[in-house]
Amino acid sequence: MINQIDKNAPKIADQYCGEDFEPEISVLCLTFNHREYIGQCIEGVLAQRTHRRVEIIVHDDASTDDTRDILIEYRNRYPGFIKLVLQDENQFTKGNVVLSLGIKHCRGGFVAFCHGDDHWLSPYKLQYQHECLMKSKAGIVGNRSLILDAKNNEYVGVSGFSTNEITELTDKLVLKNSGNVVPYSSIMVNPEIKNRILENVPPVRSHTGLQILGSLSSGMLVLPYLFTVYRVNVSGSSTEMMFSSDEKKMKMVEMKIPSLRRLRTIAPSNVTFDLDRLLARELFIAPRSLLGKRSLSNYSESLRNRDAKGLSIFLLAITVEFVLLSLRFFVGKVKKLIF
Repeated sequence: MINQIDKNAPKIADQYCGEDFEPEISVLCLTFNHREYIGQCIEGVLAQRTHRRVEIIVHDDASTDDTRDILIEYRNRYPGFIKLVLQDENQFTKGNVVLSLGIKHCRGGFVAFCHGDDHWLSPYKLQYQHECLMKSKAGIVGNRSLILDAKNNEYVGVSGFSTNEITELTDKLVLKNSGNVVPYSSIMVNPEIKNRILENVPPVRSHTGLQILGSLSSGMLVLPYLFTVYRVNVSGSSTEMMFSSDEKKMKMVEMKIPSLRRLRTIAPSNVTFDLDRLLARELFIAPRSLLGKRSLSNYSESLRNRDAKGLSIFLLAITVEFVLLSLRFFVGKVKKLIF
C-alpha cells in the first residue's frame, strides 16, 4: 500500500509555519494529571518526520499536578505548533466527553489521537498512517501497541488486533470485536470521519465507540507495526476512574447504551443486526454481571445517588428492550435460514 517512507522528511519540531498556518494534520492529546508522562508524549509527536503541516492540540482536563505547567512550557517553546485547551473544572467527572471538547479545536482535516500517558515510538507513524488513509477507502487507521506497565516500567505484552500485515477490517468485523480493535493512541482518522465525530460525539463515546463510528461503511485499517506505547496501571487514569467500583462500572454501561443507539441510527443496514446484538449485551448481560451476587435491594443501597424506584424502572426498561432485541435477533436468524 505504501511504496516508500521518506526518512529524510523534516521533524515537526524543526519546522516553523507561523502562527496562522493551515495544518493538514491535527494531533489531539487528552491529558489529566500526567506530569510524569506528558513530556514523553509530546516529544514523540515533535519527533515525527513528515512534509505535512501539523498542529498539536492538548486538552488538559483541569490537572491538579504539574501537568499544566509542563504544557505551558512546551507551548511557549513551540508557539506555532502547540495549542492548549485548559479546563478550569474537570469535565470527565461531569459526564462530558473530553474528545468532543478537544476535537472541535482541531483545524487539520486528518486527526491523530493520543493520551498524555501514552507515547509514540516511531517517528514515521504520522507519515505512514496518513499515506495509508490517502490510498485506502477506509477512514480510520490504527496499529498494535506495546503495553508498558507503569508500576514497574516494564513491557508486558502487545495490545491490538493480531495481524502480521496491513489488514482491512470491515465494519462487521470491528463490531464483532465490540469496537475494541486497537489502542486509542494509535488511531488516526480522515476528514470524513472527523466530521462524523463532530456530529455524533456525544452521545457516541469511548475508544470503542470511536472505532465503530469510524469504521461504519468504509471499514478500518490495522497496521502490524508497533508504532505506539500503551501505558497501563497509571494511578488516577481515566480507566481507573471509570472502573474503580461497581457503581462506576454500572454508570459506564448506562452511557454505552445511548452511544450504541446513536450508532445504530447511522449504521448501514448490513450491520444493524450486529449492533442489536451488542446493544442487547450491554442492556442485559453487563448489568446482570454487575448485579452478580447481590440482590436488587442491596445494590440499591450501594447506589446512594439513585433511589430504589429509579433503579427498578431502569432495570425494567432494559429488560423490555432486551426482549425486543432478542425477538429481532431470532427473526433475523430465521430470515437467514429461509433465504
